[in-house]
Amino acid sequence: MKKERPKLYTQKKKGLFTKLISWLLRKFFIRGMEYFYQAEAPDEPAVFVGNHTKFYAPLAIQYTYPENVRTWSMVSMMETKSCKALFRNRILHKIKGEKFYRLLVPIVVPFITLFYRKQLNAIPVYHDFKIKNTMDISVDTLSNGSHVAIYPEIREIRLNQYINGFANGFAYLAYNYYSKTGKCIKFYPFYCAPSIHQTHFGAPIQYDPNIPIKEQAETIARYCEAELTRVAGSLPEHKISAMMGDIFHEGA
Repeated sequence: MKKERPKLYTQKKKGLFTKLISWLLRKFFIRGMEYFYQAEAPDEPAVFVGNHTKFYAPLAIQYTYPENVRTWSMVSMMETKSCKALFRNRILHKIKGEKFYRLLVPIVVPFITLFYRKQLNAIPVYHDFKIKNTMDISVDTLSNGSHVAIYPEIREIRLNQYINGFANGFAYLAYNYYSKTGKCIKFYPFYCAPSIHQTHFGAPIQYDPNIPIKEQAETIARYCEAELTRVAGSLPEHKISAMMGDIFHEGA
């Protein structure tokens, strides 16, 4: 009888190919990331809410944060057909060299989806009734000692020079976690600044089971936006790697 593999609550860490990928990412893409806490460091599993910085922050947090982390990812990045459509219709739309990059989509996308599923071991985020799967996997991950990292920026809503506006659906994770564990999770807003190789965490906000989740989800999302913006504005001169293009910030 084949032995069942234990569940994994962070990225894959064992295996020669896995170690090669991790080394390449650390060597050439996410070198020298430092972490700072402007209020407190988490002392138990928490939800990290941050700026996307294209693909940089999710990979940096996943592969360099000193504790186990598991990342939310759109399910379209984990399924070949939908991933191809995403690249053709959104990611590559109107960029320089679009026609050339479109030719590479059928070749590159299968490797991307495999990476998200098998190496990154991301939590798939659904936008239909399957969202229950997202919540169940997230609660299971937190219950087994890993932080959950979420990047809730909305592509079409530019909030300020640092970030796009946040969707509030991620905050419902707190309700699900409390329902199953009786614990009140904390959300830690963080700002990742790739040009200075720093990630700064702001003050957390904690779920309150006495407030209706519909109201509280909005409060948590808006708090995370404001705190992340405050943290970003407090940093020294750096180039802002926004969700859509880079901006130069001259410092506080």
